[in-house]
Amino acid sequence: MYLRNLFILLFLVQADCKLYPIAVRLPLNGTPPDSGGSLWPRPSLQQFGAERFYVDKSLQLSIDSSLNECERDILEKLWSHYQNVFYPPKLRYQQPASGDPLLKSVHFKLSSVSPVVISCAEHYYPFIQDTQAESYKLIVELKGAQVIAGTVWGLIRGLETFSQLIYSPTNTGKLAINQTNITDEPRFFHRGIMLDSSRHFIPIALLKKHLDAMMYNKMNVFHWHLVDDQSFPFESKTYPDLHKKGAYSEDHIYRQEEIKELIEFARIRGIRVIPELDTPGHTYSWGLGYPQLITICWKDGKPFQAIYNVQGEREILNPIQNFTYEFVSNLIAELKNVFSDPFIHLGMDKVYYSCWESNPNISEFMRLNDLNSTRDIEQYYMSRILTSANKLGYKVTVWQDVWDNKVKVFNDTILQIWKSENDWREYVKNATLDGYKVILSSPWYLNYIKYGSDWYDFYKIEPTDFEGNDEQKKLVLGGEACMWSEFVDGANSISRLWPRASAVAERLWSKMDLNDVEEAKFRLDEQRCRLLRRGVEAGPIFNSLCGEYEPYMKNNVLNEEKFNYVENRNSVARAINSWENWLYLFVCIKCLVEYWPS
Repeated sequence: MYLRNLFILLFLVQADCKLYPIAVRLPLNGTPPDSGGSLWPRPSLQQFGAERFYVDKSLQLSIDSSLNECERDILEKLWSHYQNVFYPPKLRYQQPASGDPLLKSVHFKLSSVSPVVISCAEHYYPFIQDTQAESYKLIVELKGAQVIAGTVWGLIRGLETFSQLIYSPTNTGKLAINQTNITDEPRFFHRGIMLDSSRHFIPIALLKKHLDAMMYNKMNVFHWHLVDDQSFPFESKTYPDLHKKGAYSEDHIYRQEEIKELIEFARIRGIRVIPELDTPGHTYSWGLGYPQLITICWKDGKPFQAIYNVQGEREILNPIQNFTYEFVSNLIAELKNVFSDPFIHLGMDKVYYSCWESNPNISEFMRLNDLNSTRDIEQYYMSRILTSANKLGYKVTVWQDVWDNKVKVFNDTILQIWKSENDWREYVKNATLDGYKVILSSPWYLNYIKYGSDWYDFYKIEPTDFEGNDEQKKLVLGGEACMWSEFVDGANSISRLWPRASAVAERLWSKMDLNDVEEAKFRLDEQRCRLLRRGVEAGPIFNSLCGEYEPYMKNNVLNEEKFNYVENRNSVARAINSWENWLYLFVCIKCLVEYWPS
């Protein structure tokens, strides 16, 4: 029985990640990395020694006195989370023998002493604007492991790397880590995921799992496309009919307290949360609660006239009434009270002119105000909205469309490049030539799928591969992998995004010359198996095996409570229901006492 269990253990831990050729006549190219060295994204400099140290649950967290209480809090919370990463549920392993060299602690140290602060959430929000903020050094030797960084965000990136170094040596059944020396920093400081939760509602519990996956891949920006034509799931206390009439149902609403808790969840993981309020288009759901906001479309002198594939009966915000600007400005102010990030994404893509052009009231407004084209109306709208956002203290990102339409954008506005029909390189070249900072997304629309290993295409992208000088290329802040949700919901958002987004993560973190897909595929396959062992239902990248941790296999952990967050929301719901039940009981008793015949 002992030998049988040992064989099972070795199969689970050592042989649970392996690539196979698609066909015998198509052997695999490249060489798998050595055990304990399959890191994703790959560090800037990594050196591994022959000495091996063993790991068990006695491994201690050691925090240097250079960290203040806020930084300690972040590390302690993550260390607790990573216990299930170091020692996955259902993993059976042998304790190190008495003579085995044992790694006893991981020490986290800052390069300088941090000052004492009062508000952790305010002073330790990961608004990262340079690559040094996430740089770190990781040393593993017999006297212990040590992570050294300039900020707590660098320390938590080093913690993720440390977690990936733990492995099970062949024929031991134990957990170990090799002598290691790593110096690492990201290439771009903006490495994001854009997730649309308006076409299909993505529950908070699932968004948290995406945030975990982002941390495991060292991504640091969650761009949240909150609302669109189809639904308005954001709870607005300023204009409550937005969600009451614009959401799919009461169960498909993001409550403000839930959002704040999600932002805190992301903050601990070194991830920004940037809300997108897309206007003036993509606003049909707004009109369900506030119809006066939306432009009425005309045809042949008649209002409310739809033209298939041209215009609806009503669509796009009405740009000629002050009410529109007061409404949007107040909504932006409400978002600022909920979200912590200095940036807001104001969308402004796909401003279809036909409805504006059809409306006689807009035509008259243009005549009276010397506006010669609908592009001038777009300029008028955008200038007023950007001014409102700036007055509220927001910095702004928009999709590239306004710049495409030759609308003048404020100089400090960031353009997100998403179009590719004329080659994204031309867009980036011209936008940076005009002096704008850009975020690249065009080649990373992961909602588009095709048969085979499409991650190859994502991995081969070089964000600075365009004609331009060094100053232009410095204006490329990074990129975002985008997942629009017309065909994505809770059933497939994880497997559709991961580990394909991991390819984007390494491209934005690692060195420019690290671009060999044949070498990368072995490490990415290991990362996929690693995500499965951490409860993330990542899809396969190739013909591969992840052993007993694969979905629906006996040791899969995808539904393990330790890796899921549904219970948190259920607990809140139970608490609310319990409170309501007690209140109802109290009212009933009071009524009985007052009205019972004496």
